[in-house]
Parts: sequence; C-alpha cells; structure tokens
Amino acid sequence: MSQQVLTAVVPAESHEVFRHLTEPALLPRWIDGLRESRPLGEGVMRVGARSIEVVEAHGKMVEIISEVTAVDPDRALGVRITYPGAGDTDMAYELTPVAHGTEVRLTVTPRYRGVARVVGWLMQPLARKRLQANLDRLVQVVPASDIA
Repeated sequence: MSQQVLTAVVPAESHEVFRHLTEPALLPRWIDGLRESRPLGEGVMRVGARSIEVVEAHGKMVEIISEVTAVDPDRALGVRITYPGAGDTDMAYELTPVAHGTEVRLTVTPRYRGVARVVGWLMQPLARKRLQANLDRLVQVVPASDIA
C-alpha cells in the first residue's frame, strides 16, 4: 500500500492544533471510531511514549498500540499505530502557519503484513476518505483563533 498525503487548514494557531493532536481527552472529538486513548507510563508527550487506543470498528472494540516517533511542539508529530497481527502505520503530522490559521499536512505510510496487505490495498480509497474526514472534523472542533 502506498503512502498518502492529506491536508486541511485549521483556522487556529498551531499550538491549539497541536494540543488537539496530542491530548488524549481531545482525540475522540475528531478521530472517527476512537472511544478512548489511554497513555501508558507517565503520559508525557515525548518520543517513545505509548498509549492504547480503544477503537470501535464494525461494532467491536479493538485495542491498538500508538507510539510517538517524533515530537516538535506546535510544528510536527509522528505516531506509529500498530494493529495486532496486521502490521503498522506511520502517521506524520506537519503544522505550518498560513494566512488564516494552520495547515495540517498528514503523511500516512502503512506497512501491513500477511493477508492484511491485500485487505489494506482494497480498503485504500475508503481509508483515505476516512482520514480526510478526520482532518475535516479537526477543522471543526479546534476553537478558531483571531488570526489577522
């Protein structure tokens, strides 16, 4: 499955957007199906920090592992999502100030194993729509800033 790049412009300052990307209580507000994000360890946002994400998929609750792979406060966040037995996906968020807010650029790099590779390839258009819908929801839930 190939890498995908999606973008959205959030009408808010980058620090507020970054907060919505990193605070566990805010994640379910914009990520479809995410019911809970439980930090493991001390919960500090740093490279290597891990959490369990409880996701509802097809009426079932599934736990996936999320690990922070890069942090540059208010500028960038890298996360590796691991699906038990199916592989993992790297998600890199880049935040860039623009005239009317912050551009969020999401680069998604999936690495599925086994039969999940075929399923992942078949589901790629749906996954892209879902990820873009998440970014569009992020635009709606982050409080707008007064940006001149």
